[in-house]
Amino acid sequence: MKITIPKNWAIICLINFVVASLLGLTMRYILNFPIPFLNFEFLLHSHSHFVFYAWATMALSTAMVVYLLPEEKRKKTSYGLIFWILYFSSYGMLITFILQGYKVPSIVFSSIATFVFYWFAVIFIKDIRKSSNHKLVKYFSYIAVVSFVISSLGPYFLAYFSATGRTDSLYINGALYFYLHFQYDGWFPFAAFALFIHWLNSHKIEFDTALLFQFFVLLAFSIFPGYALSIIGLTDAYPIVFSAQISVLAQLIAGVLLIIFYFKTYKTIAAHLSSFTKLLWWIALLSFTGKTVMQAFSIEPEITVFAFNYRPVVIGFLHLIFLCVISFFILGLFIEKGLYQFAENTMAKIGACTFVIATILTELLLFTESFGVFFAIAMPGFNLALFYVTLILAVALILFLAGQKKLK
Repeated sequence: MKITIPKNWAIICLINFVVASLLGLTMRYILNFPIPFLNFEFLLHSHSHFVFYAWATMALSTAMVVYLLPEEKRKKTSYGLIFWILYFSSYGMLITFILQGYKVPSIVFSSIATFVFYWFAVIFIKDIRKSSNHKLVKYFSYIAVVSFVISSLGPYFLAYFSATGRTDSLYINGALYFYLHFQYDGWFPFAAFALFIHWLNSHKIEFDTALLFQFFVLLAFSIFPGYALSIIGLTDAYPIVFSAQISVLAQLIAGVLLIIFYFKTYKTIAAHLSSFTKLLWWIALLSFTGKTVMQAFSIEPEITVFAFNYRPVVIGFLHLIFLCVISFFILGLFIEKGLYQFAENTMAKIGACTFVIATILTELLLFTESFGVFFAIAMPGFNLALFYVTLILAVALILFLAGQKKLK
């Protein structure tokens, strides 16, 4: 039997997103109402690994295969096997991390997921290189896939430092932030831009190729020195500070180019989008711009110390990119492609709109609490409020999923 990517792959990814939201809700719950048999750190590892692989990575990588490759390539058995291996290894990580944390079983499942992506990287780059895609689609795809591969070195460094007894935060957190940096500033955004540019081409929307190429060069250039932004709170060594400043400058210029591009093509793009996707992608653009500005401010020493020592700031920043940029982009793309119902189903519409509101409220709570701490303003009941908002977010995703039942 020939194994191919299933027709309902987008629904499978959405189910995984719902499961990840329920894990997040459980974490918020035990911060307010402790459950003796549940370990918060174990849940955190399970949630982060599962949402990375089972939602974002599966959705982006499979969309890249389905939309960026010709039919004879995307039907290869290899891509079907990769999809299912990622799927089962993600659930393996979910269960083993909850039960034991970082032990042999969870390490085995996470290693399987990583190695299968290496396989994906090799065959996908080979296939897209020979495709008829716009050159920028190929360029963004190359950087996206290579960034994921580079990010996987972080866990290897972490294992090595742990085995050799190097428990200093510069080594341990440096390895962890290495992984997160190349995911958040490499794999996720570059994969999204590759799919977005392909969407422009599929609708025959003319755009300034030179402007987007300049944006690509600056953004790609900023990746390696940008790692310094992830560890500038751990060391103030001059090479680190200088690298962070170079990356910030490149990202700021790239951000300006992206805004210019958006406003030059906004009317044409908007004419091809539903109202809800316009909202999702507008928020994604604003959030991406906000992320760039926040990173620019992070090189200020006082802000650096605060940001690296107060957890809600880090969580708010990571969620800003993961939810407001990447997840909103994916949802909008799949709605436009007809893979998710929205306007056709009242339940789906209520769920999607509520999810957007709950996500924005989550970000507002996280950053409001952070500002409160920074300016020494007491804000009681923060964790409880965050739990209720997370509950609304999870229920919203469940409603959106339930609204897909009539999808053809």
